[in-house]
Amino acid sequence: FPNPFEHETSIVYELGRDADVQLRVYTVSGELVKVRNEKGVKGYNRIIWDGTNRRNKPVSSGVYLYVLEAVSGEERANARSKCSVVR
Repeated sequence: FPNPFEHETSIVYELGRDADVQLRVYTVSGELVKVRNEKGVKGYNRIIWDGTNRRNKPVSSGVYLYVLEAVSGEERANARSKCSVVR
C-alpha cells in the first residue's frame, strides 16, 4: 500500500518463522526490474519498493508484477501480486 503509488509502496507479509526473503519486481512483459533481499522475522514484516529499477532509476508509469519468496531451511513459500506506478 498505497496502490497505485508515485514514490514508494510497502509490501506487507507474515511469516511463521524467521526466513530469508526476496522480492522480485517484473514488468508485465516479464523483464526483471528490481531485486531486494532481506531477513524476515516471525510475524508481520514489510518490504518497501521505492519505484526504482536495478540501476536505481525511477521506473515508468504502469503495472508491475512482484514475487515475494521466503526460504527457511528446507521450507519455501511465495506470493505473487501486482502494483501500479503513477508518475
